[in-house]
Amino acid sequence: MKTTVITSTLALVLASISLTSSQTLAQTESSELTQWQEKAASNPNSALAQFNLGVLYQKAQKWKAAVDAYDKVIALKSTLAPVAIYYKALVYEQNNRLEVARKLINQIDLNTVPDNFKQSIIDYKAKLNPDEAPKAEPTPAPTTETPAQEPTPAPTPEPSSFSASFDVSVGGNTNPSSTNDTSVSGYGTDAAQITKGGAGYSILADKTSDLRFDYYFYGSFYTLQTSSNYYSHTVSLPYSYYIDDYRFKISPEFTKDFYGGTAYSESAGGRLEASVRNGDSYFGVSYQAANLTNKTSSYTYLSGSQNQAQMYFENRSQEDRLLVSISATQYKYLDTTSYTSSYTSNPVGLTYTRYLGFVDMTFTLGYDSKTYAKAASSAYQARKDNKITAGIYTNHAFTNNLMGYLDLQTVSNSSNYDNTSTTGNYNYKGTTAMLGLSWWM
Repeated sequence: MKTTVITSTLALVLASISLTSSQTLAQTESSELTQWQEKAASNPNSALAQFNLGVLYQKAQKWKAAVDAYDKVIALKSTLAPVAIYYKALVYEQNNRLEVARKLINQIDLNTVPDNFKQSIIDYKAKLNPDEAPKAEPTPAPTTETPAQEPTPAPTPEPSSFSASFDVSVGGNTNPSSTNDTSVSGYGTDAAQITKGGAGYSILADKTSDLRFDYYFYGSFYTLQTSSNYYSHTVSLPYSYYIDDYRFKISPEFTKDFYGGTAYSESAGGRLEASVRNGDSYFGVSYQAANLTNKTSSYTYLSGSQNQAQMYFENRSQEDRLLVSISATQYKYLDTTSYTSSYTSNPVGLTYTRYLGFVDMTFTLGYDSKTYAKAASSAYQARKDNKITAGIYTNHAFTNNLMGYLDLQTVSNSSNYDNTSTTGNYNYKGTTAMLGLSWWM
């Protein structure tokens, strides 16, 4: 992204200097920075000086200094304030803080924006709010005053029809163990690698709808227990339709699972979703259904169907994000005589993210209650599992499309079931620590 430094009281643009030597360019920018630092020091209430400092800091990727300078412009309530908010949003976008950038850009009143910036801000709002249908913007009241000559901003990149991402993390289960009535067993640590990736293409997009094709891959691979290696491929065709603050979405999906290197199962189905936005808050409901087909000779009894209903609430702000979800899921297998029978699941999840400058801290808490029906010919009786999970996740953006993260998760599961040879509560617990890198475009 090219940035522009303003050089007149009402925002004239510094001419771009074409230099053949990168060293000369760096010296020139350093000289400009010194110049505007001196002007800001001699006149702290100069919005122009503070703004130009912010632009130069942003070009030098001194993100915190740039944000501080733009905040001073905003605090001075000058005519440059909405432009400073726009540039501040660009800083956060460059550091993959899209929620913060979205909050900032949505604060801007277009009636206060200089004309030459207005279209860029409208386009940028549309870019950061892809789930909303664009709305007609207010037309400013006519004025007899001569409009101020504002700079033409650097063009904001248009959203690409193609998107892609790749994520890889390494770590392991640090303290896995299980207990029953008489003993405690340690499984031993095992190094793990988790790989995720995806690609998407926008087939059709207009003011009221969009249609995409998406592909997603997930895999977990182990150093010792390679027979537990698992990966899956999912393709979907989501279509969204917008009416004011409402969104309606339908998404046909197909997934193929592999376990231990062998094709394990397939699921074909779809998802319906409706959501509404009220300011910074979102409320949504969804329903998902799929037919499950097992592809092995050993686990044919796992073929059946899955149905899930979900309700969620989300609140986004410049400082944080809160997500609460509750679901009701039913797995119903065609063969009810086998060891593994149908079950219902009722997971509840809470996720809170705090944006700390250019670092995120996310805290998760979950609870799931599963109830298994008794299989007709099995020695095992009806069974209930209660699982509690908690996690801490933090990340740091190295560039505008590369991020490093640390993910810590702990799980504790209690299960009460009976069979002919033992009466037992079978429990397990574990803590995983994963270091990873994420890339996207």
